[in-house]
Amino acid sequence: MLTLLAQVLKILNDDNNPYQIALAIWFGLLVAFLDMMNPLMWFVLLIVCLVRVNLSAFLLAWGGFELLAMAMVPVLDDLGYSLLTHPSLVDFWKSLHQIAGVPMMQLGYTVITGGIVFAIVALLPFIFLIPWLIKRYRTQLMPWVEKTRLVAVLKSSKIYQIYQNL
Repeated sequence: MLTLLAQVLKILNDDNNPYQIALAIWFGLLVAFLDMMNPLMWFVLLIVCLVRVNLSAFLLAWGGFELLAMAMVPVLDDLGYSLLTHPSLVDFWKSLHQIAGVPMMQLGYTVITGGIVFAIVALLPFIFLIPWLIKRYRTQLMPWVEKTRLVAVLKSSKIYQIYQNL
């Protein structure tokens, strides 16, 4: 648990571009809502390896959003069902499934379709909100926190040693 907290602090305090962190967190959300055997998940993992994102943030987000995805299954199921059975989208889904390789992506499963749509809708808030929060943390909160007595105590503790070793 201390290592996880130290990892989050390391991500926030590094000089990484906040947009790289935000994109990594969004990719973690997307992968968490996909099935492990889905080829689309493996494609997203390939993109994460090729694009410059913070891998620690991606892995932490993937784990955290995996828990959220389990709790959101009923909502994602309802969303996917409404999209897959909407009369104006039925022809779209039929034509999409005629493309080679698309049926392997399991888009006919309501939870997967709902998760993909939820992740795509969440992209814009993630790309704008998370970098803004990170910048705000770095400019306003971090200098104030470093001046507190609590930080002086923590710097002499085991968590700071873990943080320095990362």
